[in-house]
This record gives sequence, structure tokens and C-alpha cells, in this order.
Amino acid sequence: MTWEREINNIRIGQRQPREGSFTILKAATDPTNADGVGDRGYNDARYSSSLDIIRANASIDTLQADVVRSNASIDTLQSNIINANASIVINASNIIRANASINILQGLAIGVNASTGRFGNAIDYLNIDSGGIVTLHGDARRYLTLRPPVDTVHQIAKGKPTQVNQGVFFGYSMPVFNDDDEELFFKARVPYRWDGESDFVFDIYVWLSGAEDVGDNFKFQAAWENHTCDTIVPATSNNVLVEQAVLISRNAQYSCYMLSLTVDYDIDGEGNEIKKGDNFAINLRRLDATNPDVSNEIVVYGWNIKYRINELYGSW
Repeated sequence: MTWEREINNIRIGQRQPREGSFTILKAATDPTNADGVGDRGYNDARYSSSLDIIRANASIDTLQADVVRSNASIDTLQSNIINANASIVINASNIIRANASINILQGLAIGVNASTGRFGNAIDYLNIDSGGIVTLHGDARRYLTLRPPVDTVHQIAKGKPTQVNQGVFFGYSMPVFNDDDEELFFKARVPYRWDGESDFVFDIYVWLSGAEDVGDNFKFQAAWENHTCDTIVPATSNNVLVEQAVLISRNAQYSCYMLSLTVDYDIDGEGNEIKKGDNFAINLRRLDATNPDVSNEIVVYGWNIKYRINELYGSW
């Protein structure tokens, strides 16, 4: 290995560089010397292959970098597409939320401009007025079932009707009434949720105290009355009757029946109808039925009054 010359005792200008080694070019003391190492053409001629390789490698690296950038752009584009889709989903969700909010505002009458709301059709609907009162109209009205308390003071004092049970179910055993205190008394208050314009129903649940013949009958009477607290308590009552025949496959002891007695709310004429908040009382007796009558007593073990309501909540 030889050297071109020395400058300041430092060897420069390797004549035959070893393959694969990197050459450091240094400036000559006389750049105008065509044979010197400072001549660009001279050096390029000797090291052009190495420089081209370096440039080629640089180009490859640049190309690879461009590919990376290109892939990055694709990834970015895919990411943007995902973000765009996400935005679409979010926007759709926001639209749903917005519509839900609009429905709430319109339906529940909440907001600056809303004061009322209606759900349903022109006839059957739920309405919310400007005071927030919820009312039901048409077939949107539903039923409220309440169980009036029985007057146990009377029953205990008289010792009648006799209380009996079947398992955990207790009831009152009712013979045909014969002025002998074999009767039950109930009291209630007409709820303000009642619509004020429909009959309500007094249901009683009974069982046969003994096996009966199919086709035999039993009958009950409900004597009811109402009054407003600022009036005199009346001595009169209105009677409702219901009769039931013993049915096939339901004539064994403890077979059950539900009997319904309808209360005519305007039986006393206009201006004297039953009103919301009225006191309401019922006297229940078993009467002699159409022959043939059943042979055993009938046990009353449940009861309720069913009102058709047009308000979700009343004053009480």
C-alpha cells in the first residue's frame, strides 16, 4: 500500500484503497494541481464507484423511506377512514340522542316553549297538561284494583259469620241470610284516580264448603251506598244481585268461583252520582237462590273493588 505524498508529515491520497474500506478525502495544499489529490476530477475518477454505491444506497434508503412514508400515508388514510366512520357513528348516535331529546321535550312538556304533551291517537291517549297533571282518555284508561277492609269489629262482636280455613287461606262461611247477622260489612273511599264517569265492580272470591251437584245455585247480594262528607249519612242503599250455578268439573269441595257485582255510579240520577273522594260502604249477604239451591255454605275468602281510572295519581 503506497501513499501519494505527505503534507505536514501526514500521509494522504491512498493510491490503492482496500476494497470495502471508506476513504476520507482531504484537501491538497495546491487544489490547482491536476495531479494532486485536491483535483475534483482526479478524485472522482478514482472514487466514483464508491461514491455511486453510497449514492445508490442513499437512494435505496430514500426509496425505502418513501415507501415507509407511503405506508404511513396509507395507515394514516385508513386511520382517517376509521375516524370518519367513527365520526359517522358518533353523529348518528348524536342524531338519535337529539331526536330522543326532542321527543322528551315534546312529549313530557319540558322546556321553554313546551307546556303540554299528548301520546296516542285522537281518541285513546295520555295527556299532560300545563300543570303537569297526567290524564288518560278513551281506551288508554286502565283499572285500579283496591281491597276494601272488612268490618272485623262487627264480625267479632257477633261471632258471625264463622271464620274457616283451607290451608293458609281463611274465609267467612256464609249460610243463607235470615236476619241472624250472617253478613259482612266493607267500607272504602272512592279514589280520585277514578274517571268519575264509569261503573265500578265489586268482586268476591268464594269456595264451596262441600261437594255440590252440577247445576245447583247460590246467590249473593251487595247493598251499597255512598255519601259526601259534608252531607248526612244516608239510611238507604242500592242492591245488586249475582247468582251462580255450580259448573261441571267445579263441583268438588273447595272449588272456587269469582262473582262480580256492578255498582251503577249514577243510579240516583244527575247531580247525585258517586263522586271522587266519596265514602263508600257495602253490606254483603248470601240469599236464597233459584231452585235447586246448593246444600252447603259458601265461603267468602277474598274481595276487591275495580275502578276505571283516568289519572295516574290523585290528590291522595
